[in-house]
Amino acid sequence: MTIGKGWIVGFLLLFAASLAGNLFAGGLMLGRHFFQASPPLVESAVRRFFETVPEAARPVIRRHLRDNAVEIALHLRQIRQAREHLADVVGRPALDDAALAEAFARLRASTTALQELIHATMAQAIEELPPDVRAQWQTRWRGSPLLRMR
Repeated sequence: MTIGKGWIVGFLLLFAASLAGNLFAGGLMLGRHFFQASPPLVESAVRRFFETVPEAARPVIRRHLRDNAVEIALHLRQIRQAREHLADVVGRPALDDAALAEAFARLRASTTALQELIHATMAQAIEELPPDVRAQWQTRWRGSPLLRMR
């Protein structure tokens, strides 16, 4: 029994298509592994924070955060701009100590302003919570692995 020329060509085409598909799938998996950005730091920090918040307090916290969303976004934009400015200063051929100190001060001021807003927002929300929910939160924060970091 002999195999015809058509069968050989068909087999080679099928083999080439299979090989191309496997290479594409492998490249896609490797690309995702090496080049996919991890979740933004802010997003993962917010997720970890909400894990410590009692279920009954979450709607109150979310409402207060939503009420201040525009101002929070403004502060996040200022932090991003301060980081970009710092990156520009660091990337200069000749490092200017005064410019570097100013860039870090600008970043520190931006992050402090956001932190103060978040703390004020949280204080407003906590004032609305009943004592039993605040007590749950106290217990969770004391047992939080975030507080055990050294």
